Amino acid sequence: MKYRATVGISVWCMILFLHTPISILIFLFPIIIFTVSLVFSRVRKRVNYIWDRISNFVRSILTSILLAIAYFILVTPIGFIRRHLTSKSYNGFSQRNYTYSKNDFHKPW
Repeated sequence: MKYRATVGISVWCMILFLHTPISILIFLFPIIIFTVSLVFSRVRKRVNYIWDRISNFVRSILTSILLAIAYFILVTPIGFIRRHLTSKSYNGFSQRNYTYSKNDFHKPW
């Protein structure tokens, strides 16, 4: 299970960078790490730790980006439509003409 990430990196590098001169190094680096981590468990644990840290960092950034995109795609148009369809004098608050007494402050709820 843990080795699928390294294989995925290898495939990703092969697809994206196959046409560049540095493609051999970029393609061989994950394969070398994968092979070494099969043999040495200490290297495998270190690679796993680093990979988990990178994935957590990317996840935290992508979550914010996706939420911002969802906000601008969903909420902003609804706000514009609501603003144009409602009257200008309505602001969401109602007028209340009430004179407060001393007892109102003793029992607020």
